[in-house]
Amino acid sequence: MNDFLTDLYNYISEHTLALQDDRDYQHALQAYMTLEGEVKEKIGGDLLYRYQCAEDDISCRRNIAVFAQTLRFSHRFLLEVLN
Repeated sequence: MNDFLTDLYNYISEHTLALQDDRDYQHALQAYMTLEGEVKEKIGGDLLYRYQCAEDDISCRRNIAVFAQTLRFSHRFLLEVLN
């Protein structure tokens, strides 16, 4: 079940186009890229890469857990509304 939720989350994430037109997201992305360059200069590319991979793993797992909880809530909500 966890692989299914992960695949579903990834599919939805990849097909969410709203961020492309979101100015706040674009500004945050630019700020991140600038900061990433500064950090890379100070700690090196390899350590930065390993850090980002570890952070991404944790973030992805949390996002999938939130996604699963949202699906459970939506399911319960719809059952209540339809009854």
